[in-house]
Amino acid sequence: MSMKTEKVLTCHHCGNKTAMKEVAKYLHKETEENWDYTYDPYRPVEVITYLTEWCLFLCPVCINVTLEKASQNSEETEPGGQPIISEELLYPFKTIEENYIPKNVAKAFEAALKVKQIDGAICAIAIRRTLEMMCKDKGEEGKNLYRMLKSLS
Repeated sequence: MSMKTEKVLTCHHCGNKTAMKEVAKYLHKETEENWDYTYDPYRPVEVITYLTEWCLFLCPVCINVTLEKASQNSEETEPGGQPIISEELLYPFKTIEENYIPKNVAKAFEAALKVKQIDGAICAIAIRRTLEMMCKDKGEEGKNLYRMLKSLS
């Protein structure tokens, strides 16, 4: 895990992609010893180190925070010997579960959410577009959104 004081992230509160300052960090380290008493009863055969780091970043645009978690262990490495680091966004929560929604619909909805804090009217238009895409995905080809939704219901 590297010591970063700034990181370029997309803020899931306001939708801006910007350099965010790291305002807090916590590193948790655990070790696990694997013993083989037939080989050497006085020393572990291997010691695995697990590192978990939580970082809190502050968006300079909307003054909201983003929490990330990075994990690695000494067992998992790239072919060149570099550790494999898995990063996960913990806050703000993901807004939709993309596994159950068609990719184009999910992308349109994410775009609508990005402009939510900037302009409510544009967000409403983008939500309408998302609904139309959902209807077309379900096979509805009505003349307007009202008729497509009515037909689906």
